[in-house]
Amino acid sequence: MDPGEAISAVKALAKANAQGQRIYQITPANQGTTLPNIHHHLDTMTEIRTALAAGLEVITHTDAVSIPGWSETGYIILDPGTGSGAFKIGGGGNEFGLRRRKTGAIPGPASTDARRAEQATFEAAALAPRLREAQAGQRAVFFWTPPTLSMVCS
Repeated sequence: MDPGEAISAVKALAKANAQGQRIYQITPANQGTTLPNIHHHLDTMTEIRTALAAGLEVITHTDAVSIPGWSETGYIILDPGTGSGAFKIGGGGNEFGLRRRKTGAIPGPASTDARRAEQATFEAAALAPRLREAQAGQRAVFFWTPPTLSMVCS
């Protein structure tokens, strides 16, 4: 693999779009007509179906995309109620020999007292302890700001 080439969910979606693949926003309501058009690895399809069953939405492309040494898929699982999302790559393979890492989403902008309380709880119980561990060299913490969907969907 070219060490300068990297992949992310958004990059996989952009590559798929550039290849002429259709990009779908799958909802629980339209999954019956859209899922037959998606040809991803079984594990990825299971995760997509599980997300849809939970009332979430998924943005993905039809077929795997390739970069040298890698052929998988990019997809975004969105919670329409909160606006939070998980930007994922998948395909079932582990060609790089990397360990899977836990990921999580930081709650979005708070518009209600309940959401502000959720954010305060997340900060105190989850984020602050992890940041302290990172400062002590006991773990790595990465932050990423996703691009807008208009960058990947045309």
